[in-house]
Amino acid sequence: VAGSVMLSLPEAAARETGLASASLLVAAIVAMAGRSFALVGRACEAIDTQPGGDPRDCGDFRRVWTKLVGARSARIVDALVLLYALATSIFYIPMTHELLRPLLEASGVPSSCLGFPLRLIVVSLLFCLGQLRNLKDMTWTSSFGNTAVAISLGVIIWRSLDGSYLPGGRFFAGGQFAPVANPWSVGPSTALLALRLSYSVSCHYNAPRFYAQLKDRSAASFETASRWAFGAAAMIYAVLVICAVRTFGVTGCQVPILSSYAIMDPLAGLARWM
Repeated sequence: VAGSVMLSLPEAAARETGLASASLLVAAIVAMAGRSFALVGRACEAIDTQPGGDPRDCGDFRRVWTKLVGARSARIVDALVLLYALATSIFYIPMTHELLRPLLEASGVPSSCLGFPLRLIVVSLLFCLGQLRNLKDMTWTSSFGNTAVAISLGVIIWRSLDGSYLPGGRFFAGGQFAPVANPWSVGPSTALLALRLSYSVSCHYNAPRFYAQLKDRSAASFETASRWAFGAAAMIYAVLVICAVRTFGVTGCQVPILSSYAIMDPLAGLARWM
């Protein structure tokens, strides 16, 4: 569930949303998203348990929609999945670019390679991942992604605790550090945080396939897995926002948050490469 979208959350929260309000918003939106995700499992089970049903019919949104609603409107699902995948790619391309650009610049890579060529490499990687048909083929990417999330979160927590970015710390860039004043404050930009949170836990277009390839699949087991996954995501997001805003205050959080860390910070560099 947790991915690189989470790196955009601290900047939205730091604008006008207090840490207590942000934590409650995280819990509420993730809970609603987890419930919606679990309902996908129930829909798939309704098809899977039909007499003479084909297990493949519960493997993608189009087939699930066709069985439960009808084939005439199935193109709506195709269009929504296409738009979701397109929006995801549009978000990931500049996000990955911003993470890698300072590292490549520090490594002496020519600036001419940091624009279109770098974006082309990212697009090519996303296209290759999109061609995988079996979720087992994505085991290595999922493992790598989970490791990257854990390392990034660990770095953010550690730097929040060691004070190296606070006034007097070895990575403090100067200027005035503005701490969060009211933990319960909300404002218009809280809607931006809600929007990014909603996107970060939006129902994956592979959700029916998750159900279809689940061992001993059932709606109950799918819901249990969903609770654990979304519960972990809520904790990760809340801790990430709290620690990042404590580190950089209300004015120092960038998108992605790893761009806020010094280029000479070895731990932040590791997180960027991951």
